[in-house]
Amino acid sequence: MKIILKVLISLFLLGSVAFASDEQIKITAAQVDKMGIATQKVEKISSVWSTGFPAQVVIPNAQIRVLNPMLPGLVNILYVAEGDHITKGQKLAEISSPEFLNAQQVYLDALFTKLQMSRNHQRNIELFKEGIISEKSYLSGEAAYQDAEASVFRAQQSLEFSGLDPADIKTLEDSRKMLKSLIIRAPFDGVVLKQNARTGEHISEDMSIYEVGQVDPLWIEIHVPIFMRESIQTGNRITIDGSAVESRIVTIGKMVHEEDQGIIVRGEIASGQSEFIPGQLVKARLEQKNDQGELFRIPPGAVIRNGDQASIYVRNQEGFLIKQATIIADEGTSLVIEADMKPDDQIATKGLVTLKGILEGLGSEE
Repeated sequence: MKIILKVLISLFLLGSVAFASDEQIKITAAQVDKMGIATQKVEKISSVWSTGFPAQVVIPNAQIRVLNPMLPGLVNILYVAEGDHITKGQKLAEISSPEFLNAQQVYLDALFTKLQMSRNHQRNIELFKEGIISEKSYLSGEAAYQDAEASVFRAQQSLEFSGLDPADIKTLEDSRKMLKSLIIRAPFDGVVLKQNARTGEHISEDMSIYEVGQVDPLWIEIHVPIFMRESIQTGNRITIDGSAVESRIVTIGKMVHEEDQGIIVRGEIASGQSEFIPGQLVKARLEQKNDQGELFRIPPGAVIRNGDQASIYVRNQEGFLIKQATIIADEGTSLVIEADMKPDDQIATKGLVTLKGILEGLGSEE
């Protein structure tokens, strides 16, 4: 039994349809509507999207801090854990350390000495003005005062280097009462990335207690082939599969990685997003600039493909004109082609099988 294809039935109902040897399909607007052939305006572009490359979301280096007391001691209390949000100045941990108590005592002694030297220096100024002491005695007292100031500065720097917050140092200076424990505070608003110590653990000065970071903005690091260096540049857009979050290239690697013989392209993810977190693995696509040829973005179903070559059906007054196109890139949800078209051209996006059947002689039989 013969089965007549849909295109043959459509043409039988619509009347005769002709096509010319120059691959012009002559068809009326009424016939186009009744055959269900849909068209769409082409999109002229100057860039294409790459295929998806493996990428990872990371925290910018400048937004990471490693917190350690710089003095040996015993971890008394840990107030936060991995994943906790922290605010600037928040108390994170307390460390008991004899060295810390000694550093405070050195600071208090230096403050006391500075106070004495200051009083002596003020008295020497008056005595020198009245001619009671010599210039040598005056300069000697001035040098002693300056040395006391330097000692205070060194002792203060030692406390800050140990991890003591400047506000706590000011409290120590005003109250003259030593803190029993070294308090580790958050340097900024952020999150705890890693906890490296446990309560009751003895730690040395080179051991870290926490790693903390600011998670806005974030970076995305993408591994791409070396040959792509010529077609990308800073400022180009980045898309992440399955997400509408925006990103743009900020740096392009200058060194080839031994593992994959590729380079790292780094983008900055838009501030304020909550979709991505540090360490997350994603797939990213890069915008590639192309200033050569006439490039158009079209739906994948708008072509009859033959490898990298394709045929498209361009709407004109007589019906559809078949034109050859070269597929430049497959972006997944769209194709980028190079073809001899104008930006306002309309191409067939539905009913291509019907048009092909017309061109090949009204279909076939089974």
